[in-house]
Amino acid sequence: MARHHSCCTGATRPRSLTPAAEELLGTTEDYRELGSPLGYDRWHFYRQLSAARDAGNLCVHCLGLGIDPLTLAVDILTAAVFDSDTFDALFDGLAGVNAEGRLIRHHAADGLPGVPFTAENVDRFTSGSEPMQSAGAAALQIAWRHRRYLLA
Repeated sequence: MARHHSCCTGATRPRSLTPAAEELLGTTEDYRELGSPLGYDRWHFYRQLSAARDAGNLCVHCLGLGIDPLTLAVDILTAAVFDSDTFDALFDGLAGVNAEGRLIRHHAADGLPGVPFTAENVDRFTSGSEPMQSAGAAALQIAWRHRRYLLA
């Protein structure tokens, strides 16, 4: 059975930004134009994220480590908090489908992009009513518990 997961666990270092671009924007995994090793300073998306972070419009928090009890896969649990205008500009081309599956893009009630960060939605994805990867569920629960700090 397919399970939901948060996007993108482990996105705390430059090399982890490639999954963010692939999963959220639907980009390919072909980064040859950036050279080997990857020249992140030549990548427009990386420069945009760096500028947002430097301007205080993006903050990435490490929430802890998550271990999937079935596979023993370890994830670095993170929360990236964006200024709304910055998020809208960076993810204007939010993908609906990527190589790993379907992205939950719209909240059915209002048709706006994304799923609101509310107690009801956190419970929806962490209580077992939706099939969810354990690391993604842990990240949501920890982020909700510490939302006052994360959103300050």
